[in-house]
Amino acid sequence: MKTPAGLCAALVVAVPLASCHGKPRVLAPDYEVDFGCKVIPTVVPFERFMGARGFFWFDEEGARRRGGSSFYAMQIDSYDRGRRMLDVIGLREPPSFGGRVSYRLTITGPPPTGHDARLESAAEQFVRHTMECNVVSVHRYENSEESGVFFNTVFADEQRRIRALR
Repeated sequence: MKTPAGLCAALVVAVPLASCHGKPRVLAPDYEVDFGCKVIPTVVPFERFMGARGFFWFDEEGARRRGGSSFYAMQIDSYDRGRRMLDVIGLREPPSFGGRVSYRLTITGPPPTGHDARLESAAEQFVRHTMECNVVSVHRYENSEESGVFFNTVFADEQRRIRALR
């Protein structure tokens, strides 16, 4: 299986990146909702949620599958004019652990963190009520100005992946 480009930055966003960059950098999502669903969700409701809030979305995993590859159960990337990223990813557990899919919705904006309480609340309510999924955990994080350079790298990488797969 081929690893998608930019995976290093995408998967380790909340941990030091000494292996990808010369010195450790940290960037956490401003807001994170971990959830599970009884019924496998489609991308359409997520895309509608994102679009209704001014986010330009892209079904990255769908594009990958159309190209003959597959990596995640779901991966939707989106961003708005304020350079905030709202992303959803679904990770399959190994069959030995039940084969379920664990989902994560994240909102990450340019540092320093400026929480958007309305967007964060809407995202959680969307997962709970519209998608009828079980919220496992909700986390809020803070990024200082020091994370700005790394945020720019992650944001540019997301833009590059979207352009490459369109």
